[in-house]
Amino acid sequence: YKGGSCVHASTINLLKWQGLDELAQWWRENHGYGEYAERLASKMDKAGLRFAYVTNGDPAFIEWAIRTRRGCGIGYKPRHAINCVGLTATHAVLLDNNATHRYEYVPREEFFRRWKSFGGWAWTVIYDPPAPRPVA
Repeated sequence: YKGGSCVHASTINLLKWQGLDELAQWWRENHGYGEYAERLASKMDKAGLRFAYVTNGDPAFIEWAIRTRRGCGIGYKPRHAINCVGLTATHAVLLDNNATHRYEYVPREEFFRRWKSFGGWAWTVIYDPPAPRPVA
């Protein structure tokens, strides 16, 4: 990285999940440091990425990102961004770029409440077809 950035690390995770490894490597080499929603959107726009994002804490966005197997980056925890990679009827499944060796399971309602309290920002890249279903 040009400098540490949880937002860019989360974006790289999304690009790799979509099978865009070369683009993920380019993103890693060209982006770094702290980030916020509007500036990330501007950088993604400038790079020609197809993406979507919200800053209003609408749970439907995360539900859509998970249902379509895209996952999403989220502003979560104080001054930190991670990936939401799954939702069950009872839990959100989170992947923290500072602890990629394990998933964090948070009760669904608590997750949405906490996400909104940290600003309700989420983003994802949109490419078709989406990533394949994981094999159990």
